[in-house]
Parts: sequence; C-alpha cells; structure tokens
Amino acid sequence: GPSSSPVKLSKEDLLILKYICAEIREKSLDMVYQAKSGHLGGSLSLVEIMVALYFGRILNYDAKDPNWLDRDRLVLSKGHASAVYYATLAKAGYLPEEELLTFRKLGSRLQGHIERMRLPGAEISTGRLGQGLSIASGVAYTLKIDGRKAKVFCILGDGELQEGQVSEAREHIPTLGLDNIIAIIDANKYQIDGKTKEVDAGDIRAKWQASDWKVLEIKDGNNIRQVLETLSIAKKENKPVVVIAHTIKGYKGGSAIETDPLKYHGGVPDERTYEGSTVEIQAEKDKYRRQIQGEIDSKVREFIKKRKLTPQEKEKLSKRTKTPEGFILPPERPIYPTGGAKFETRAAFSNYLVKLASLNKRIFAASADLTESLRFNIIEGVIEERYLHMGIREQHMIGFGLGLGKEGKLLFGGTFDVFLATAISQIEMAAVNE
Repeated sequence: GPSSSPVKLSKEDLLILKYICAEIREKSLDMVYQAKSGHLGGSLSLVEIMVALYFGRILNYDAKDPNWLDRDRLVLSKGHASAVYYATLAKAGYLPEEELLTFRKLGSRLQGHIERMRLPGAEISTGRLGQGLSIASGVAYTLKIDGRKAKVFCILGDGELQEGQVSEAREHIPTLGLDNIIAIIDANKYQIDGKTKEVDAGDIRAKWQASDWKVLEIKDGNNIRQVLETLSIAKKENKPVVVIAHTIKGYKGGSAIETDPLKYHGGVPDERTYEGSTVEIQAEKDKYRRQIQGEIDSKVREFIKKRKLTPQEKEKLSKRTKTPEGFILPPERPIYPTGGAKFETRAAFSNYLVKLASLNKRIFAASADLTESLRFNIIEGVIEERYLHMGIREQHMIGFGLGLGKEGKLLFGGTFDVFLATAISQIEMAAVNE
C-alpha cells in the first residue's frame, strides 16, 4: 500500500517536489500580499511539511471524494498558517487555484483561519491555539473504535506548545493506546514577541519523551527528503508519535522576509519587498526547471496524478477491522419515582443517559475526574470503552468531544459548571465546527 512503501525518489522526483515547494511559496506570498493581511512567516516554514504530506504519499486522501470515510485526517492546529494550507489544497485539487486570490476577502471560503463548513478537504476549523491536539485525539479515538485504518496528523507551532491544553492532551493521549496519531511540531523558534526560548524552559524532545510519545526529529524541516523519510517512519510506529521539525520562519520567501522573522509573523511585505521576493522565488523555480526534462507544468501534473491513490488502494484502505454500531431505537421517556420520593437530579440524568447510550451506540461519556461525584459511575459500567476518564483536564475533554462529534459521535462530558469556566473557548470552538 502507499503508506508502507519506503521513500523511493528519483533525482527528477526530488526536483519536481522542490519545484512544487517553490510554487506553494509563490502562491502563499501572492495571497498575503494581495489581501494585505495574513501570516507569511509561519506559512513559509511549513511548506516542505505540507508538500510531503500531500504529494509525497504520506497522507491518504482523494480530492474528488473529500468525505471518503477512510481518508487520513490533517488537523492544522496552528490555523493562522492558512495561506500555505489553502495553496496546498488547491494544488491537490480541492479548489481552483484562481480562488486563492479571494484569500481573506468578505464572503470568501478562504478566511484567515480555516472554516471547515465552507471548504471541502478542510477537516477542522482552527485558529485558537492549543486546541488542535485534543481535537485530533478525539478523531483518532473514534477511528480506532470504528475499526478504521486511517491516521490523524496534527500540526502545531512551537510557540503554541505553551498553551496549557497542549500539555493536557500530550499527557492523556498515550493512556488511550492511540497508535494512529502523529503530531508534527513546526519548530521555527519564533513567536510574535520574540524567540520561543525566551519564554520557554526545558527541551521539547525531553517533554514529549517523558509523556511516553515516540519522538522523531527532522534536523532540517525545510529539506523535503528529510521530511519525507521521517514522516514515512512515523506512519509505521505503533504508539503516538511526535515529529519535531526544525524549520526556518519565512524560509525561501525572499531574503528580506527570511532575515526578519519577527516582522513577517503577521506583517505584510511592501511592494518593493514583494517584488524582490517574487524575483527570488522565480529564480528558484527556474533553477529546478532547467534540470527537469520536458514541459514543467505537465510534468508536475503527471507527478501529482501518479501519487494519487488508485481505486484498488482505496478499497484496501477501506477494509475495516470491525463495524461501528449506530442507533437502535429511539429512547422511551424515563419514568422516575413520584409521590414525594426524592431523587437526585444528577442520578436521574445518569440513569437516563444509561438508557440513551444503550440504545444509541454513538453516545460516549467522559468525566474530568468526577465520575462518582456526577453519578457517572452508573454509566461507566454499562458503556465500557465509550466511557473515558479524562483526568483533571476540562479544556482537553471538550476538545476531545469536538473530535468525536466531528466523526459522528456525541460526547456527554461531565464536570461541575464552576470548573467548566476554563473551557469556554473550547465550547465556542465546538460551535464554530458545528
């Protein structure tokens, strides 16, 4: 299958991949420049990772069938890097390339942060930093329960790791036995206010290793061959994997942009910088074009077409290890003791949820370390693997529930409302994702 084959690249394949990277850089630059708004630096650092995922046979997808149930999922947790995401989706065939110039315009499908309800191929609406890994874990857990072979990739920024929710997810995921989740950290060493190391103690690798993840590092995250080789290894691991990609913010977006990473986190190049960058990227494309035999555009189209999944490969990937269960019957109305007998409201809720969950196998329940206090122990014994202990992690629990919900399940997450105040943003994000 496509995911198990080692990386075999001819010299020409490598040149074409580098050419595609230059094209994606050019498109990202054009989009941010014409919109006079956007996040260029962190889009440019991600180019090789995105190109490897979509055109290096890492991600299993079908642009003509964007909702294919057995596709791999990509959650772009650093959702502000939307320019490179949209440019890659267009190249992969999800949207026309001309549409890229509607970036950030009123009414466009291509907003500054990703909106999944508008755009085929966009898995999750993101933008609030720190939430993507929790969401990805909910998606991965659902795929596992449903017996699907698909993998879930989640791209985070290194500054984003400072969000407490990332630690909540990082420490919980290995306890779930998820071997189908791959986190990729775009470690470009900068955030808006300066270098990440100025506000971050400790070593990224050591933190993830201590949380029982398999850690892989890419010495040069802007070297397409290194990226491809490492991601191919990551797909074969049988535990949660994190890939730390050491990248350069603003990489090859023109020397003025690359040498001023702080300015171009959210800054827009002026006309002179834009024109200079365009010339530099064009020279890069010409360098590869000269080494590739034949007409370049048709060569690129042919290369991308060859890397698409065949119907046979799709069929193989769609073979399930088990069949998920859905609705059985609509639940009858519960009857509780009357005639003055007292009944705890939380026990009443849990009793009804037991009834509901036994009839509807898509219902899950979870508690943020309050199983008995919420009377959720009434449910736990009945629904088994559909009951989750989240630990004291309200934010992560809601994000996890979003991931489940996006894959067609429904999570009843339990805590006390005074603790839920820490997860208001996560609840709002769930609403944005519908």
